[in-house]
Amino acid sequence: MTSGAEAMRGWFVRWAGSVDRINLALLMGLACVGVLAVMTATHLVAIHRGFDELYFFAWHVRVLVPTLAAMVALSFLSPLGVFRLSVGGLAIVMVLMVLTLAIAEPVNGARRWLNVGGLSLQASELAKPFFAVVTGWLLARGRNASFGVLVRSRPSYLLMPLGLLFALWALLVAQPDFGMTMIIGIAWCGQLFLAGLRLRLMLLVAVVGAGLIGIAYKTLSHVEDRINQFLYPDGEAGYQVGKGLEAYGRGGFLGQGPGEGTVKASIPDAHTDFIFPVIAEEFGVAACFAVLALVAGITFRGLSRLRGSQDLFVMLAAGGLLLQFVLQALVHVAVTLNLAPTTGVTMPFISTGGSSLLAVGIAMGLMLALTRRRFVPARWNR
Repeated sequence: MTSGAEAMRGWFVRWAGSVDRINLALLMGLACVGVLAVMTATHLVAIHRGFDELYFFAWHVRVLVPTLAAMVALSFLSPLGVFRLSVGGLAIVMVLMVLTLAIAEPVNGARRWLNVGGLSLQASELAKPFFAVVTGWLLARGRNASFGVLVRSRPSYLLMPLGLLFALWALLVAQPDFGMTMIIGIAWCGQLFLAGLRLRLMLLVAVVGAGLIGIAYKTLSHVEDRINQFLYPDGEAGYQVGKGLEAYGRGGFLGQGPGEGTVKASIPDAHTDFIFPVIAEEFGVAACFAVLALVAGITFRGLSRLRGSQDLFVMLAAGGLLLQFVLQALVHVAVTLNLAPTTGVTMPFISTGGSSLLAVGIAMGLMLALTRRRFVPARWNR
């Protein structure tokens, strides 16, 4: 009889032989870069807020270690396990989002954080990975043989992910969280494209999306303020962006050196929403390109593993997770370069954070699970 230790060893060997070890290493490398960036970016912020200078760094490490452990643990899941976890997770998270709107105290005019056991939880961050997986399953179930208009024979499977998107959008707009709304919406459109939606219908989706942005600008003061601050920068938002651009300029190609940056002392969110300019000032533009290369490497490596996949659910779910990941990074960088309105979007695995860091770890763990090499396509989703 096979002993428990031998069974465990065999299980681990099968996992090690099927998981994308290169992407796992790239993710760990990005997390290590984040530790270094947080260490140099947070000590002045902590002192200004009356904490010990290592307060935010210690907090980041305490969250990062279980996040990476969870990422690795999730990579052991089968596609069926990924789906079941995501369905249950999305249901729980959306309930928490409703509770957040009902009982949470507003912070800077937004109700995004729910106090759970003394910890601040942003449930909307955790909704992103679960939503991508559930949407991928719904679209995969709705595909027919020709796939000409996606779900001609079973339109309910197109209406269901659309309804789920609008439900999540409604909760996000109520918070409000314009940045996450955009990321989830664009990634959802990307999943439609991967699913085979015709180009003219994709253009129709783009027009509808632009119309929704226009409606939001006219009806929601939060959206109007963010867009106006981007077009006519002034006040705190303009100050932040200006300081971020100054940090880019001071850093040059190789930077001022670790801990030698000075502009970070005058950026209110140097450890979260504006950590990329801190990297630029202290380590230079070369380091910024290295970080972006890691993000691009993770994305393209993940997509390359999906090439030729015989399981449409795996392709759509993992593709959605990777799109969310790269969009979050690009939006963060674009905001700091004054190429997009300020949104409060963090840099994946780089910015200090609790919920956002955990959400990225969950997303990448599910992605690693879905991109494991399997020689027999799953039958459960057919």
